[in-house]
Amino acid sequence: MKSIMQNNARSGNEASPIAPREPQIALLISICPGLGQVYAGHLTRGVISYLALIIVSWLAAIAFMYVENRFAGILLLSVPFAGVVLIALDAFRCAKEQPQDYRLAWFNSAKAYAGIFLLLLVTANPLMDFFVGKNVVRAFYVTSDSMEPTILGNDILVINKLASPEKGDIVLINLERKARQQSTQLTSIMADQVVSRIIAGPGDTLEIRGKDVLVNG
Repeated sequence: MKSIMQNNARSGNEASPIAPREPQIALLISICPGLGQVYAGHLTRGVISYLALIIVSWLAAIAFMYVENRFAGILLLSVPFAGVVLIALDAFRCAKEQPQDYRLAWFNSAKAYAGIFLLLLVTANPLMDFFVGKNVVRAFYVTSDSMEPTILGNDILVINKLASPEKGDIVLINLERKARQQSTQLTSIMADQVVSRIIAGPGDTLEIRGKDVLVNG
């Protein structure tokens, strides 16, 4: 029985068209990380590459929040871009190593490539965003300029959700429904979120004189 199954599998494989893998194509379609490996005949390798890129990028973003050295911060921010390049080079090598008589696997088709990529896109990305973006770190787009020159309109802020805010820190504020109507003059990120600086705490007194804000006199 085992011998018959092996013969059938071999016959099915031999029926597949022969199509050599082109390294340049694998490199080009790696603009969608992992897709180049799938094209080169390595489905599992492609999926793992995609997932690894997402996880490592999130870890780099988390580490960025705790690094004070500017150079180290730039290196951490470059991790996603470096990851895409490395995955593309790996796809190029995988395609180059395939023999000229490579027979197409079941996933070597445009429909399969699109389906695999969309499946990862609608599963892995939202899950990582839910677990990490909601509770650890997330980037936000600033839509107003009320905190110039500290924060400019159209800036992108990275919010550390693990931090314990202290006086002097710039924080993201989730407004209650009643406060949303009064938030038009604040630095807005979304309809129910604003960014501002903590300038006082319980027991402090505030006084506004023109454009000056006095804390405890």
